[in-house]
Amino acid sequence: MNLHQYNAKFLESQANHYYNTDIPVVIFVRLKIMVLNEYISNKLENLRKEKKLGVYTLCNRAAISYETYRSIRKNRNKDIYLRTILILLRTLEVTPQEFFSDPMFQSEELDIDFK
Repeated sequence: MNLHQYNAKFLESQANHYYNTDIPVVIFVRLKIMVLNEYISNKLENLRKEKKLGVYTLCNRAAISYETYRSIRKNRNKDIYLRTILILLRTLEVTPQEFFSDPMFQSEELDIDFK
């Protein structure tokens, strides 16, 4: 539910209540918005841990540098190369279809803008 939907639902639920309108009321709602790179790195880390692979082992098997994987884990890159993701997925024995079939990739809460 986005902020607009939440506010509309709240106002609708409060329609039959009387409020003193002389007192300003501010409602803060914290929505969890995840950036695409953050979500991909979290998902890769979860898969790595699920497969019980150490970071160095994964990097050696994938033939990528530890620094490359660390920058993905720490969300230091604006972009993650698709080639790198595919290499990691192949090493983790996960198909791209399985990885990207997650409903979060379709969610409005996933921010695909650069940060």
